[in-house]
Amino acid sequence: MNPVYKIIMTLTALSVLAGCAGLDFNQAAPNVAQFHPKVVVLLPITMPSHVKPEAEIISSTLANAIADTKKFDRVIDPSTVLVQMGANKQLQDDITAYLSKIQTLGVSDKELSARIAEVFHADALFVIDIPRIGYGIAGSAYDQSTTKKNPLWVGKNSSCAVAFMQLKMVDGASGTVIWRANHSGKQTYALIRPKLQDVAVWLIEYMLKYLPTS
Repeated sequence: MNPVYKIIMTLTALSVLAGCAGLDFNQAAPNVAQFHPKVVVLLPITMPSHVKPEAEIISSTLANAIADTKKFDRVIDPSTVLVQMGANKQLQDDITAYLSKIQTLGVSDKELSARIAEVFHADALFVIDIPRIGYGIAGSAYDQSTTKKNPLWVGKNSSCAVAFMQLKMVDGASGTVIWRANHSGKQTYALIRPKLQDVAVWLIEYMLKYLPTS
């Protein structure tokens, strides 16, 4: 990333997050202190259809952001998962069924998570859902946060990039959701429109500060 552009992004992010304490939603399982995964697999990320052209690069940059926390020895990215799914019909069915259950019903299926984790020799599964990411006008209906707790208003009639992200870290062996978090964020801009992958990374980096494992 261009150094000047990175500085602009950083200053913008700081201006948005100033006065914003914590996450919209942040919940850890009671046994989180005993959970120390070494290998995590990031399952295919759900995103709006309009960002399909950027989906691959968003997925890879988010995997890199998780690896950059240095909390894990290895992070298996979604592109690797997709290749394995293409070569393994059972794995494809398991991941499709698992994501459907956890994203629509909020249920983490123990048997499915265990089979997925076994294939990748992973201790944990990372499930990321991005229901909203894109550009708009600050103060517009599109720009409104999904929660009243943290609306993140920055003034009307300003160009902005917005995103809403949901994270879950799951114990692969037991299927227990060890940590779940939701957060929405916004970056206003004037001359340089941020890339969507940079908006996604900016948001996940902020959220991962609250990742409870060491």
